[in-house]
Amino acid sequence: MFIRSLMQDMEVDPFEEKRLDLMFNQLKITGFFVFIAAGVIVSLLSDATYFDSVLIWFFIIILSTLFRQLVVVKRINNLRLKGERRYNFYHAVIVVFLFFSGVLWAICAYFFMPETTNVEIFITFSICIAVIAGGAPSFAPGFAVSLVGSLFFLLPVAIGLSLKFYDLQLYTLCFVSIFFELYLVVNTVRLNRVLVYSIRAEIENERLVTSVTVEKEIAQQANIEKSQFLAAASHDLRQPLNSMGLFLYALRERIKNFDDRKIITILGQIEDSFLALRKMFDALLEISHLDAGTVNTSNKNFKISFILQPLIDDMSELANEKKLELSYQSSECHLYTDPVLLSRILRNLIANAVKYTHEGRIDVIEIKEGNDVTIKVIDTGIGIPLNEFENIFNEYHQLGNKARDRRQGIGLGLSLVKKMCAVIGAEISVESTLNKGSVFTLRLPTVDKVDTEAINPEYNNRSIKGVHVLVIDDEPGVLKGMTLLLSDMQCLVEAAETYQQAMASIARKVPDIILSDYRLQEDITGTEVVRRLRKALNRDVPAIIITGDTDTSVLKNIQKEGFLMLSKPIDPQELQYKIGLLTNS
Repeated sequence: MFIRSLMQDMEVDPFEEKRLDLMFNQLKITGFFVFIAAGVIVSLLSDATYFDSVLIWFFIIILSTLFRQLVVVKRINNLRLKGERRYNFYHAVIVVFLFFSGVLWAICAYFFMPETTNVEIFITFSICIAVIAGGAPSFAPGFAVSLVGSLFFLLPVAIGLSLKFYDLQLYTLCFVSIFFELYLVVNTVRLNRVLVYSIRAEIENERLVTSVTVEKEIAQQANIEKSQFLAAASHDLRQPLNSMGLFLYALRERIKNFDDRKIITILGQIEDSFLALRKMFDALLEISHLDAGTVNTSNKNFKISFILQPLIDDMSELANEKKLELSYQSSECHLYTDPVLLSRILRNLIANAVKYTHEGRIDVIEIKEGNDVTIKVIDTGIGIPLNEFENIFNEYHQLGNKARDRRQGIGLGLSLVKKMCAVIGAEISVESTLNKGSVFTLRLPTVDKVDTEAINPEYNNRSIKGVHVLVIDDEPGVLKGMTLLLSDMQCLVEAAETYQQAMASIARKVPDIILSDYRLQEDITGTEVVRRLRKALNRDVPAIIITGDTDTSVLKNIQKEGFLMLSKPIDPQELQYKIGLLTNS
């Protein structure tokens, strides 16, 4: 039964695996140590009358050690590699060899100890044997991971040494050696406990790391799937929203001179709801653009007041409605950066100050500091708790909207500000005292003054009257809405739902510009359709790709292919501006 138990295969046991590895590593150290100690013994006894027996002992112990390391250990490792997990058997084999080695050293201690007449050799020999017995824990402490193996090696050596002292009537040395043996046993037991605990702790740590890694991978996969779902959902939701916007714009154009104020009021309320919804989608898409690195900058040299003063004038009406004082102090400094992005950053900061200030004032101040200028937006509003300073720049985080009033947005404003600051190389910081107010500070490097015209960061639309536009979209509602919108802008519009219809259209007349949705039927993209149409016409017709995607890979791909891009729902003014930009250049 015992032999059967030793030979029985077992499942992988992490503890036994590590214990065997540690034992085998320590056996290499003890094997090297045995060679040195055996060599010392041989040199000490070179003049002894029984030197021939010593040499025989020397060769036996060297051969057994080599056989253990080069044959037994190697064989066990090969079996482990093949998947055989006979841990009890492997351990028993190693213990047998350790016991055999211990007996050989006990024979040396008992039979080869020199006479006490040669004190120097006697003491050196005794020390060598004592070191052999007790040196293993010192030179190879991991050896104690096998308590049985350690004791089976240690006890025979120590007993052989004690018995020899007793036979020589060296009772004091016999007593000391017995005391030393007990110390070695206790020390080995303690080392064994420490090593076992360490191995189990290491296994537990590895299990925890594996568990955390798996959970992290699951969370990452879930996040990827969530992002893919949101991207698809965002695109699908933008389609009807885009159609709604186009029809609302066309309807507004047709009732400009309508006298029924009630209908106009209702239309205005619908437009307000549409704009609130569009702002949410625009913010989501803008985050995607910034994360994807697809925001193009157009740096100009300009005076800060060229963009700040119009913002102050625009926000003054809203501030007056809340009976707030809004002031602006210019530094007359110039910047070289993107005026549109800077305008949007400052608009967001000032709008937030107005929103969260219920009484008092808001001051916008420019301060020249060396080669930099700081723009401070100072308010006497509700303030920000100290522990929220970093959180306010996180996405979807709102302090003053616990009821989740969607009219106040979805908490992307300051997140967008931080990301846009990174794009233009501006530093942003905040100081605040709860219930007393906040100071948002923007720091930018200044440049020398140059002759420049006032910059209007808003769209400066050109006339697109008579421009022949080919619109490609597989959604009939969007196609009809775009046709109405462009017709109101006095464009000549051709509409196509498929690539084949687009080819038929260009055969009739070459368009001045192509507007194509990115996702079309039959798994073809708008960029691919435009490329095919250009190839058929043998000319690079200007094109704009329209997308409702928030997937950063899609946005990067559109930009990489060199296309101008518009996001759904479409802003009619932006559409007119970009068509004019491409067709009037």
